Amino acid sequence: MVFAASTGFKLPSGAILSPDASWVEAGRWEALSEEEKEAFPPLAPDVVFEVRSSSQGVEELRAKMALYLKEGVRLGVLVDPYARAVEVYRPGKEPERFEGVDVLSLEPELPGFFLRLPPLG
Repeated sequence: MVFAASTGFKLPSGAILSPDASWVEAGRWEALSEEEKEAFPPLAPDVVFEVRSSSQGVEELRAKMALYLKEGVRLGVLVDPYARAVEVYRPGKEPERFEGVDVLSLEPELPGFFLRLPPLG
């Protein structure tokens, strides 16, 4: 299941966050009650995407990515059009930074999914 920025998730700590885009495995989503699906779903998405805006500092978004991972997110993708870079976050690993890429594989978390990036900036 794919969600836009209008969906907030109630994370295990009780924090409510709304990533710019997110993905939840269908089985995890279907395991929720209809009430849980209508409110803030009580789970951490499997994958989150954040795109830096002019009003956000990159350190703020990096801290948000760290929180997502601590809460159980398996993959975080931070797109920074101002630095023309993408940072990929996985639990237990250092973030990977990519600059000047047109296509980025998000395997193994999203098998067969490739993030296609227009020229950033």
